[in-house]
Amino acid sequence: MKKKNKMMFPKGFIASGTNAGISPGSKPDMAVFYSDRPCAAAAFFTANKVKAAPVTVSKKNVSDRGAQVIIANSGCANACTGGKGINDAEWMTEYAARKLKIKPSDILVASTGLIGSFLPMSKVKFGIRKLCDSVKKKESFPEKAAEAVMTTDRAMKIACEEFMLGESKVILWGAVKGAGMIQPKLATMLGFLLTDINISKKLLDKSLKRAIDKSFNLLTIDAQTSTNDTVFAMANGEAENAIIEKEGDDFRVWQEHLDMLTLRLSKMIAEDGEGATKFIEVRVVNAKTFNEARDVAKSIANSMLFKTAVYGGSANWGRVLCAVGNAGVGVNPGRIGVKFGDLRVARDGMAVSFPESRMKRILGKKELQVTVDLRMGSREASVYTCDLTQEYIKINADYN
Repeated sequence: MKKKNKMMFPKGFIASGTNAGISPGSKPDMAVFYSDRPCAAAAFFTANKVKAAPVTVSKKNVSDRGAQVIIANSGCANACTGGKGINDAEWMTEYAARKLKIKPSDILVASTGLIGSFLPMSKVKFGIRKLCDSVKKKESFPEKAAEAVMTTDRAMKIACEEFMLGESKVILWGAVKGAGMIQPKLATMLGFLLTDINISKKLLDKSLKRAIDKSFNLLTIDAQTSTNDTVFAMANGEAENAIIEKEGDDFRVWQEHLDMLTLRLSKMIAEDGEGATKFIEVRVVNAKTFNEARDVAKSIANSMLFKTAVYGGSANWGRVLCAVGNAGVGVNPGRIGVKFGDLRVARDGMAVSFPESRMKRILGKKELQVTVDLRMGSREASVYTCDLTQEYIKINADYN
């Protein structure tokens, strides 16, 4: 089960992006992810009660059977667009199906961008036609597909895992987008996971849910769950391993690599948070349960006071304890300890002295781990976030 560092792409898949003119500028703004055979498919969607049209359409299609194609766009979220939005999302599946000679129900759709605007369907049609032409020519440019779904992202977010199952080499590739409006509940902003593993739909669903709970659901930028949050996984079986239909050794190997990939992609999103200058891991240890550790860590990671203090280079541990107390978890304030990096700043809920020069070096780095010891049990959890800066305000004030 040795991994290689070289970026690979799973067998039987094509991914590409094109500029359809939906977004300003010349960057790709439509993407296709295509398998040359039907796939086992799994997907998880936003927990927001206000769901975008592509979420509604894709949720129905992925539950009906597997999938073979994903069509995605940036520049328009197709959210809060009523019946027309649903019709437009369904038309995307129907038009692509005609071009590729498959069933509309085998096509999933995703959109990201400004909420409340209708898709410019003439441009969408143009983009789908170009993408389908690329598929027919077997032209695969995965980085263009990843770039096509970027909005306020500063960096492309792609990762890959390669491993062996018996004599079969399996490749798992993933791309995500997201930098703001991030506090996933079941998924991140948009995620696309492609693999040539041979696995049943039932176990693909189960493994994806487990991976998401240990990665994307431990991520927050600004405590906002989007209308469009979606993560897709498609497995086409072209690795030709013995099909995984039960939770044996092969399933455990698969789960391990899926967990690693989704965690890496989650950290990439936190590192690329809108306006961020620092990546922050909030680690809560010695809690009674994992859920309590997670809830405390998320309360700290969502604290604007904490995040702005980190941006300002301040070890304001009082803001950390304040967030612990707001988490809705039973704690003993007189037992809590806090560390910034490896430097203790609080013990038993009170201040301890520390060298300011050493703290300055810790807070001057681009990555920071804050550890909170609840001394209530033996469970722990980490949540990933970033600092909060003036640039975040500027990006979102100007976003229209």
